[in-house]
This record gives sequence, structure tokens and C-alpha cells, in this order.
Amino acid sequence: MSEKQELKPCPFCDSKHINDTELAIKDDEGIIYHYLCVCPDCGLMQVPQDTLEEAIKDWNTRPTEEALQAKLDKAVEALEYIKRIDMYGADIHATDKMLVKMAVHKAKQALKEIGE
Repeated sequence: MSEKQELKPCPFCDSKHINDTELAIKDDEGIIYHYLCVCPDCGLMQVPQDTLEEAIKDWNTRPTEEALQAKLDKAVEALEYIKRIDMYGADIHATDKMLVKMAVHKAKQALKEIGE
């Protein structure tokens, strides 16, 4: 059996006291078990999942954080290209102009991808 994954803090109140909970629901066919993560500090609960592993994965998935990280990565990429251009300064040889144009193009492309 695999080791249980650590839970991220609550996305609303940043509490680190997150509980993973087993929920037993009795119906005509017997007892159905579901799993969910709950923040006892603010009361946030996720939609119950079929397995504990799914509940933890769902709790730890933060699409907004992942989207922001992707934008940050693109912005850093753009800055790296700009930094390369700046290294040349004002004394750019004719043979280096193509490299500078490519760097500017890549920087603009990266910034366009993040909506800047």
C-alpha cells in the first residue's frame, strides 16, 4: 500500500488542520463509503470521492495556482530573453542583430501567451 499523501492547506483560510474523512451512507443496498477532506477552521468541504486517494488528489489540486505558475514561468522566460538582449548593450554587431531580433520575438511571444 502506498504512503498517504500530505494535504495542502485550506485554499480559503490557509489552515493546515485539514481532516480526511470517511463518510458512510446507508441506502437500500447497504452502506456506501465516500471520502472527503474537510477544513474544521472554516468548514470548507469538498465533494465526496470514491477513494481516499481521489479525495486527497482533488483537495491538493489547485487549478488557479497551476495557471498562475504557468504564467509566471512564461514571464520568467520573457525576462530571460530580455536579459540576453541587455547583455549586448548598445554595441551590437551586425551579425548579432539576428539573435537580438529572435530574442525580442521570443520575449514578445512569451508575453502574449500570458496576456501581457
